Amino acid sequence: MSKLTGEQKWYTQILLVLAKKDPVPSLIALLDDPKFPNKPLLLGELRQLDDFRLVAPLVRILRDAPQDYFAESPSRSTTMGIGGALAFLSRNRTRTAIRELIELKEWTWDDSTAKRLRQRYVAE
Repeated sequence: MSKLTGEQKWYTQILLVLAKKDPVPSLIALLDDPKFPNKPLLLGELRQLDDFRLVAPLVRILRDAPQDYFAESPSRSTTMGIGGALAFLSRNRTRTAIRELIELKEWTWDDSTAKRLRQRYVAE
């Protein structure tokens, strides 16, 4: 893996984590790892999972992550990553996920959740 660079390395790293019997703790660690630069790619892959343990970390990222959280990512992929996180929350259908989606809506003050999150994380 040391010979891989860029997206090849990121995809390989995510695939190795997803191949684990219980990938969720490692995925959460990647979300918090400042050395893993492509957060939108990871958030997009998380939409395929159905594990309630991802609800709190994703909400924390959407609500509380610093503005430079997506700094290494192109704006288009940032929007896709945020969309992936929101899609995961809406598909999860646990009581906690639904409550967090409602709170995120209230946090943004209107129906343009993705637009406000994009404004927060992506310099136009």
